[in-house]
Amino acid sequence: MQIQAEHKHTGFLHRLAQDLMPYPGRANQVLRTVLACAIVILISQTLMVPWLALSLVVVFFVTQTNVVVTRLTGALFILAATLAIALSLLIIMVTWNAPLLRILSACIVFFGSVFLMRTSKLEVIFFVVAIVVIYAQSLVDIAPNAELLVRSILWVWVAVSYAIAVTVIINTLFLPIDPVKQFKHAMQGQLEAVIRLLEPAKTEERLSDDPGKAGREMQSLYKLLRFSVMSDQSIRDREQEHLALLSLISELRAITCHLPAVINHPADRELARHLQQSCRLISASIAENSAFPAITFDKQAGENAALKNMATTLHSYYEGSAIHNSTAEAGKAGFLVSDAFSNPRYPMFALKTLLSAFLSYLLYAMTDWEGIHTIMLTCVIVAQPGLGNIQRKIALRLIGACIGGLIALGSIVFILPQLDSVFGLLMLTLPVMAVSSWITTGPERISYAGIQMMFTFSLAVLGAFGPVYELTEVRDRIIGIIAGIIIAGITHLLISPERESDLLLSKLSRLLNLAREGFGRADTPYRRTEINSGMAECEDISSRVALEPTWMRTEGAHDIIYHKQQMLLQGVKHVLIQTDRLSLIIRHMSKQHLSQSEAALALLEARLKQTSNWLEGKSERAPLLNSFNLLAATMPEELKISAIELNESLNQLNQLSTDFDKVSS
Repeated sequence: MQIQAEHKHTGFLHRLAQDLMPYPGRANQVLRTVLACAIVILISQTLMVPWLALSLVVVFFVTQTNVVVTRLTGALFILAATLAIALSLLIIMVTWNAPLLRILSACIVFFGSVFLMRTSKLEVIFFVVAIVVIYAQSLVDIAPNAELLVRSILWVWVAVSYAIAVTVIINTLFLPIDPVKQFKHAMQGQLEAVIRLLEPAKTEERLSDDPGKAGREMQSLYKLLRFSVMSDQSIRDREQEHLALLSLISELRAITCHLPAVINHPADRELARHLQQSCRLISASIAENSAFPAITFDKQAGENAALKNMATTLHSYYEGSAIHNSTAEAGKAGFLVSDAFSNPRYPMFALKTLLSAFLSYLLYAMTDWEGIHTIMLTCVIVAQPGLGNIQRKIALRLIGACIGGLIALGSIVFILPQLDSVFGLLMLTLPVMAVSSWITTGPERISYAGIQMMFTFSLAVLGAFGPVYELTEVRDRIIGIIAGIIIAGITHLLISPERESDLLLSKLSRLLNLAREGFGRADTPYRRTEINSGMAECEDISSRVALEPTWMRTEGAHDIIYHKQQMLLQGVKHVLIQTDRLSLIIRHMSKQHLSQSEAALALLEARLKQTSNWLEGKSERAPLLNSFNLLAATMPEELKISAIELNESLNQLNQLSTDFDKVSS
């Protein structure tokens, strides 16, 4: 047990070190953030604009990887702030003399905002509306009169809007990152990965390649294409051409996951060399923004099915044939998710968040403790889909608040009494902004801790327009955060807890159905890019399941279920890899060979459907099939070996499902 604990501790430190490592563009984004923060601090301190901590939070949220996303995020924040302030003022104006009606109206708006925060594409707008509306109620209780209350709320709009304007100007004029360049570099990076994996000597790299990793890389490429279309007219005019090229690269990258570990056959080596040459020409044409000549080589040469399919994909692109890719189509969904009004999770999520915020408001009002107003904000901030997400947000908020509070405490005691100018204040605050920004630009599992660290520090040190000597600010903020965490955590855990285990099984079932749709049919495209992206999403869900609280279950039960679930995830991944490999072989089989294999392929397809139905809870487990060799006897040798391996993978998955049923029950 001690060795296991030490291993977990070492693994955590290793992941943290990886998350804090520099990557291309990270230092650039941090510099832009710090510069915008410096200007905002100077303006707010000079002109005495209140809500400086809120202005700095806006700078952190709006500064993004490239200027297009920054402008889009800034526009959404201004729209959200305007809508939130308008609704808050309307509620207060209509219900000023009726406290009960005011609270009921705020609850209705808050419920609708949290519901739309979960079900709409414009999550950030409704997140801001929910926070401002619920926080405005605390201002009503402490405002001496209506005029001062309205002034305070309107200053929120000023603090947000001018900070956004400063951030957009800084990101436009200084060190701007062009999304078109990002898009081109990302495509070239994927082509370089394909070229490396085609190198016969790169056996270890091929063995460690993973469909989930390829899926994550492709998701980022499609996002960059959308940003490039928004920023550049030439990209917009040739959007379909770029989409076709991106689909080609996605398909090539997905097929590389099925390359053999050893490329020994002379014909395979020659075909791999031709494929590498084609990829280099594509990369060069992307850099020069020009068309590239097609390399003529026999697409049927070679022995390996994956290499032959890569050659066929390139020929299809050269001949102008469309490469099916549903990943791009997925971004064209409507404003709301498809099950917005049919899935009971969404209104229940909004109701739980409202209940936790209302209980926090009652505690705030009964104690008459103005300093713990962060209690209500915490309930909205930690409200996330799934208990694992909530647990991670709680941990990041608490860790960031404690680190920021300790820095603020040290600054108030030892540094602030020595400062007598705005320049000195900048020398104190900008290093904190830089460290916080560096953490914020990291992966999702640590990023929010950076924002919380900066916000807690700013509330305590920059909350006034002069030297701060009171230590109660730091204490009150952290107490409010801890109280909000306790109330929100207990509410979401006790009332219809949203565990993501069932969601994971449902998504795995969908992936098997996608694989089955293109399985065994030479005329049906196999949607491997979408499957790889879905596998990446399932791995993310599994990592969140590991974070779910365990104190409601018997000791060790959560760990056992999670372990079995991980094995089930790996089993499905293995089945998908074998299915994809079999589909690559089928694409190059003659009609005679395919007709000899119809019975065996139909049986495998039926087994895939049975397994998918079990994962979704629609049927019993698929039976073990040990006599498959008899049906596969007439199949061509390469197809036979792959089919037997797929059947074995399904048998192993079936056995895992049996174990999973025993543990779950």
